[in-house]
Amino acid sequence: MIGRFTLLGVTMLGWFFVALPALTLNAGEALSPRIANYRIEARLTPETRTISARQYLLWHNQSRVAVDELQFHLYLNAFRHTQTTFLKERPSSARPYDRVWGGVDLKTIKVQKTRTGVQEEVNGAVREHIRADHNRFDAPPTPETLLDVTDRQSFIRPDDGNIHDQTVLRLPLPELLPAGASIWVYFEFEATLPDPPIARTGAAADYFFAGQWFPKIGVWQNGAWNCHQFHRYSEFFADFGVYDVALTVPANYHVGATGRAAAPSQDQAGNLTYHFQAEDVHDFAWTASPDFVVHEEDVDQVHVRLLIQPQHREQIERHMVAARHALRAGPELLGPYPYDTLTIVDPHPEAGETGGMEYPTLITVGTKRGLPKGVRVMEATLIHEFAHQYFYHLVASNEFEESWLDEGFTSYAEMRMMHSLFGDTAPMLDLFDLKVSDQHMNRAQLIANGSIDAMAKKSWEYKSYSSYGVNSYAKPALALTTLERVLGRDTFDKILRTYVKQYRFKHPTAADFIVVANVVSGRNFNEFFDQLMNDNGALDYAVTDVRSQPKPAVHGKGLEPEKQDNPVYVNRVELRRLGTFRFPVEIELRFADGSTKQEQWDGRDSWHRLEFESTAKLESAHIDPDYKILLDINFTNNSRRRTADSDGADRLASRWLGRWQWLLEALAL
Repeated sequence: MIGRFTLLGVTMLGWFFVALPALTLNAGEALSPRIANYRIEARLTPETRTISARQYLLWHNQSRVAVDELQFHLYLNAFRHTQTTFLKERPSSARPYDRVWGGVDLKTIKVQKTRTGVQEEVNGAVREHIRADHNRFDAPPTPETLLDVTDRQSFIRPDDGNIHDQTVLRLPLPELLPAGASIWVYFEFEATLPDPPIARTGAAADYFFAGQWFPKIGVWQNGAWNCHQFHRYSEFFADFGVYDVALTVPANYHVGATGRAAAPSQDQAGNLTYHFQAEDVHDFAWTASPDFVVHEEDVDQVHVRLLIQPQHREQIERHMVAARHALRAGPELLGPYPYDTLTIVDPHPEAGETGGMEYPTLITVGTKRGLPKGVRVMEATLIHEFAHQYFYHLVASNEFEESWLDEGFTSYAEMRMMHSLFGDTAPMLDLFDLKVSDQHMNRAQLIANGSIDAMAKKSWEYKSYSSYGVNSYAKPALALTTLERVLGRDTFDKILRTYVKQYRFKHPTAADFIVVANVVSGRNFNEFFDQLMNDNGALDYAVTDVRSQPKPAVHGKGLEPEKQDNPVYVNRVELRRLGTFRFPVEIELRFADGSTKQEQWDGRDSWHRLEFESTAKLESAHIDPDYKILLDINFTNNSRRRTADSDGADRLASRWLGRWQWLLEALAL
């Protein structure tokens, strides 16, 4: 969530970041450009599933061109009716018996109106500039001083033209916003949370999870707005900023949210108002429920707050073991976690769609009562969502257009952290002698669905959810593991840490990561990534024949081979590239006397033959003997014993091994 590009065109220019001046705010030291900054006051009404809110946005035009309109995401409008783009792509969720449909109703929109007198011609029309270059985040204007532009709003459908979709709002500005200037935009709105929850947000019983609930500005990038509609498979993309949010809820509700909270205040009606602040984040989500059991502890310098369902109370320690490990192993692998809070949410049993999701400093997990300790799905989910604090949040790539840069890197980091916590054998499932690792599951998905689409597609362009899943999660995770094993862990970890450090609080693309990989490793991986991203071909190398025969004696000289004291053997090994993906491979040759020999093949041709003599009889050949290339879809044909009179038996065994592998990896799903 990926447009095709020519990897050979990637140059060292991608290595440098053109720094733009950060917006000055009365907050902590800026770590990010702070382009989109929000002040929100919101009140939850549980009975109607609604959030009534006033919102100020201070947006800074850090580009080098003037902007004549703003675009906003209204994600909740994906759940207004059955004809939205999201629900047309996911018709099984368009349930007529839903208790409450979701949506965002904009009551008022206002903007600054002070002009500079400076004029500029845009699209044939002369426009004045808005004077909005001295705004302070701690001093928003009063609504009365702003210009009402409510009637200027309209909905656009940049992706599919669906006239029924209202998830992208276009707001023409009364005058141009020049480069380097900032502007206040004021909203009054009411958000309705869908009941039951859908796609990461909603209400169930007295549990509320508000994700993507407010008018959220798109990303002004390369002279245009990057503001896609909400699709079935797509996630999110936004700019960094500061959030100052006041949430009013009934007095008996516990609240968790992005950022850190001050002690709540109470009004005359008994409601509590929680005040949250978060700096250098690109989203704000929150949850509220009277039923949460609250567990709090400090892990090093991070305050962890676990909001867990009462029926899962006995799993508090399991959650915390995973959280402690993530907060220590994550920074060791990926660099510092720059926040002092982490909130972990266990959703209501009827709100499973809000589980397994990431937001800045807040993640949701999900579990079952009585979950066996050998079933580690909860731990894997928690660690995965924490890893998203790096590859969704700090390294804020575009999830709409290059989903694998987020989910694939996160899945790789999850595998590393799960293995360091539970060992390399079977961290996901270890129950009744059944052992299944996350690597098994990823390979099963690759084998089953890896040929449907190329990886480089926008999230809504994949043929199916299975194809989106394998190309966003499994395939890139296996590709990164392959690079780790080929290069060595130390070199690959240096690549990973360099990428995270170089692109923290930025919006990198696949091209940026490839440049980092090439520079740090000193090798050229352009062709590898070109095949990985832009082709759906399989990687599959096989040993098809192994022969070893005594070298016959020269006629009339010496003894027959079987009578020689030190016979010489003539050996032949045939190798095949069965898929279109080209990758260099190692071959290990094993001999009857226990010795081995290593060979290399660049893997480019469709077949390759090794012919050589030896003093020991060749017994077998094995491609990729250390199983470094996890993208190889069939390990059972990687090795072969010397053929004698057992060709038929070998072929039969190979067929059964292939079927057994398919069964094992299918069960791993």
